[in-house]
Amino acid sequence: NTFYSAGKNYLLRMCNDLLRRLSKSQNTVFCGRIQLFLARLFPLSEKSGLNLQSQFNLENVTVFNTNEHESTLGQKHTEEKEEGMDVEEGEMGDDEAPTSCSIPIDYNLYRKFWSLQDYFRNPVQCYEKVSWKTFLKYSEEVLAVFKSYKLDDTQASRKKLEELKTGGEHVYFAKFLTSEKLMDLQLSDSNFRRHILLQYLILFQYLKGQVKFKSSNYVLTDEQSLWIEDTTKAVYQLLSENPPDGERFSKMVEHILNTEENWNSWKNEGCPSFVKERPPDFKPMKPVRKRPAPEDFLGKGPNKKILMGNEELTRLWNLCPDNMEACKSESR
Repeated sequence: NTFYSAGKNYLLRMCNDLLRRLSKSQNTVFCGRIQLFLARLFPLSEKSGLNLQSQFNLENVTVFNTNEHESTLGQKHTEEKEEGMDVEEGEMGDDEAPTSCSIPIDYNLYRKFWSLQDYFRNPVQCYEKVSWKTFLKYSEEVLAVFKSYKLDDTQASRKKLEELKTGGEHVYFAKFLTSEKLMDLQLSDSNFRRHILLQYLILFQYLKGQVKFKSSNYVLTDEQSLWIEDTTKAVYQLLSENPPDGERFSKMVEHILNTEENWNSWKNEGCPSFVKERPPDFKPMKPVRKRPAPEDFLGKGPNKKILMGNEELTRLWNLCPDNMEACKSESR
């Protein structure tokens, strides 16, 4: 305990400095091991790792093309088929070219799709009327694309799982690219779809949940709550239909988010410690009698003599402490 209390701050600073120096995309496994080490070392009630005020990482900004005139989308599909798209080796993890999307992708869909990342980054915007209308419009269009274009061919997804199992311990995790040329490929990627749908579920849970440090003005209307409830069911349905193992993945996500509500309640209560202190040794007290009983004064004098109220009576009574021994006395 002495070593822990004296060195925990130095150890925490060292690990945090190491995490800042490491690459989040190249050293994903090592960063995860450091975070697991800190999670096992420090107790759950450690204030440095709780984010008590529920702050968001506003520095995670998604940059995409916002100039429609510079967009390469909207060109004729015949020209794209003739010219083709140059894809680097291993970029999407498939050797075969993915099937082209049946829904035409224009700049408006591209802009609306990536604009949703700003709402996922800062969910507080959804409580504003204008921002909510924009979010509602963009979400309905994007989810409609997911519903109309479903991934029926699971061979590519199974192949990815086999590559991950045989690929060793090297893991590369990068932020998704926002290039317009990759939009068609990303919509065909089941892993990419799962990330987007999970972002929706996390956002909805925050909007519906009770957060202690949330402003009192951040309240959903009945219409908004009803839309979130219906959309949540639709998102879970899309997750269950997304290969591979969509049904199992959807149930696992639902279980994790339900468990997360318990942690939210714990944080709202001020993060009380899970360690229970040992109760003090309690000795039951004897009830106080209105009148003294014989055992209250018997044997409480010097040398545990029985006090008879008179010195001579006390001397005679205590000549022998036991009546049977007194009867056996030789002088008798």
